[in-house]
Amino acid sequence: MRYLCSLRQKFVEFKYRNSNNYGRIFMFHQVNDDKNQWNNKSICITKENFQYFINKLIESGYSFKSISELNKDSSPNNVFITFDDIFLDAYLNAITYLNEKKIPYCVFITTDYVDKEPYISKSILKELSENPLCTIGAHTKSHPILRFLNESEARKEISKDHLEDLIKKKIDYFAYPYGSNYAVSKSNIKIVQEASYKMAFSTYSMGIDKIYFEKNKFFIPRININNKTYLGWCD
Repeated sequence: MRYLCSLRQKFVEFKYRNSNNYGRIFMFHQVNDDKNQWNNKSICITKENFQYFINKLIESGYSFKSISELNKDSSPNNVFITFDDIFLDAYLNAITYLNEKKIPYCVFITTDYVDKEPYISKSILKELSENPLCTIGAHTKSHPILRFLNESEARKEISKDHLEDLIKKKIDYFAYPYGSNYAVSKSNIKIVQEASYKMAFSTYSMGIDKIYFEKNKFFIPRININNKTYLGWCD
């Protein structure tokens, strides 16, 4: 099953890699110069390279948009910045930089991680929720592989109630943990729709094709950026 799911994902990514009518969504996790603190090198980038990536996009004339503008102002020139989980070093080394540059971004919160090392605190989450540049999205309660949960467990993980209680604001966007074709089932996607999210995001590594987007608003691609891949997506 894993092989077939991976094969299907690679086919879709190859088909739409260079098709980005609606722009591209970039996904980050850890941003830290100390590689000894990296949780997994596949989701980590140094502060220097993160800033290089952002500055290169600015120099190249890309337009940074809020995730709420995804289907309102469509252009291949649009880019969207997102963070998952969210790590404290991403807040300190990346989000503060985006704030300085007045660049909008979205953070997908795993609620069980809040107030635990090495993630952000409730006070930082509150600060982010009050920042007009920041959109808060949900990233489940405990970051499981949703496909392997029963329906009741999946509904509890996907529910936006706990996060809305934390920030006292409505949550419209959801990102699947792991986000691959293997990690997410059709049943999971249906539960996300029933939870009244407006859109949901996968980890398909490709641009946002208009036709694909209109059919898959609950499985929108995002490109994972790390210390190895960042140069390939900003030149």
